[in-house]
Amino acid sequence: MPTKVKDKIVLAIFIFVILSSIFFKIAGPMIEEMIEKKRQLPSLYVHQNVAFDICTDYTQNDHYHGANELKLNIIIVYIYAYNDYQSKYNLTLDEVVDYFKEEYTSSRKLKVYSQPENIHDYIEWYYHGGEEKIWDYGNNFNDYMKKQGYPEHIYRKMEYKDVLAALDKYVSSPEYIPPKH
Repeated sequence: MPTKVKDKIVLAIFIFVILSSIFFKIAGPMIEEMIEKKRQLPSLYVHQNVAFDICTDYTQNDHYHGANELKLNIIIVYIYAYNDYQSKYNLTLDEVVDYFKEEYTSSRKLKVYSQPENIHDYIEWYYHGGEEKIWDYGNNFNDYMKKQGYPEHIYRKMEYKDVLAALDKYVSSPEYIPPKH
């Protein structure tokens, strides 16, 4: 093989090695980040689905569930509790429903990676004492409902609009004691 051809092959190999090194130096961390995000995705879905009680089958909780699976009559009590126990954000049922309507943002990114601040705060609140506060709030609401002549935990079986009306009466009743922030 002529020397010029060998020199060109050696130069091509050298350039290939340099360019490959540069590529992996630049793209390597991005690839690792993509792999890590994909690995964390099921647990992020579980985290959000449990906080919003969107899927009671825990074997199916590790993927996207849509707004049609929200139990509005239950989640409204969760939202009232959240709004009463903290003052940083106000969360509405419409915001929750809008968040769960689509799995992806308009720019084709998974919403679970870019949650609105109040949704993210609610989920973190839920896991840092909020779940217990929701149970307390729900039990107090249930006690109020029983005093109104309803059976135990009836709000879990009522229509959303009826629960909302009962919640509004509850929070304006003398029996309601606002939670301490």
